[in-house]
Amino acid sequence: FIHYGRNALAKNEEEISTILKISFRSIFTSREPRELNNTEGAILCQIVLQTLGNDVMDKYIPSIIQEIIRRLAETPVSSFLAVQLNNVILCSVCNNAILTLSFLEAQGKLEEIVNNILLSSGDFQG
Repeated sequence: FIHYGRNALAKNEEEISTILKISFRSIFTSREPRELNNTEGAILCQIVLQTLGNDVMDKYIPSIIQEIIRRLAETPVSSFLAVQLNNVILCSVCNNAILTLSFLEAQGKLEEIVNNILLSSGDFQG
């Protein structure tokens, strides 16, 4: 739906917000299998960022990054989940590097996030 309905979805802020709420709810659920549910939420967020792009997603990037930072601060975060959460940040950087990096810096999280991504870079391999 997200890929094939991109044009219609891009014009509907309510639907975008609903999809992101579903994503965040999944990222934070403690329902088993927790890691799988959390990971699916992160992947859904990545798909939305990759499909809709910066022309649509700029207004959502701060809230997306804030939720990812909040989830990374919780436990447990397996290396697999951490990679998916970091991938959301990388997708955000690809959409709008200045906005994403400026927001991370303003939150005092830029160095920590970059270090985490670099330290886990070996985990990104399939």
